[in-house]
Amino acid sequence: MKHPELLLCASDVFVMPRCANKDIFLSTIAALFETRTEIPATTILAALHEREALDSTALGQGVALPHGRIKGLKHAHALFIRLDEPLDYDALDGQGIDLVLALIFPPQDVQRHLEVLSLAAQIFADESVCTILRTAKTPAEIYAPLLPRLN
Repeated sequence: MKHPELLLCASDVFVMPRCANKDIFLSTIAALFETRTEIPATTILAALHEREALDSTALGQGVALPHGRIKGLKHAHALFIRLDEPLDYDALDGQGIDLVLALIFPPQDVQRHLEVLSLAAQIFADESVCTILRTAKTPAEIYAPLLPRLN
């Protein structure tokens, strides 16, 4: 198990060739989080859907930050997923997403939740970082530019 203060590990980075739709993608994220926590995927998926119901977590420019607060979670977890084919994700700019940082937090960790969302938005606003993330060949190459920024 990873150290609680380490938000993202190399094993939390994935490259996915394609996903049929947003619902299947969120279910995939929930299943991946379930393998890293003691929380059922159904609980995680419900929290992700609850947040998406407020407004799409797509930032535009191909980036999304699906996130939620999960009762019973001991510490924050993150996953980074690069999609080889953009996915329609209800982004305001109409673009599909291909860079995704998914986040789950304990309900009491409000300050860290907000800080990480702000930091992630800054990271993805940097076009050079997004270019590296989109052109990297392996999860390790994707993880390298994220490590010093997220942990």
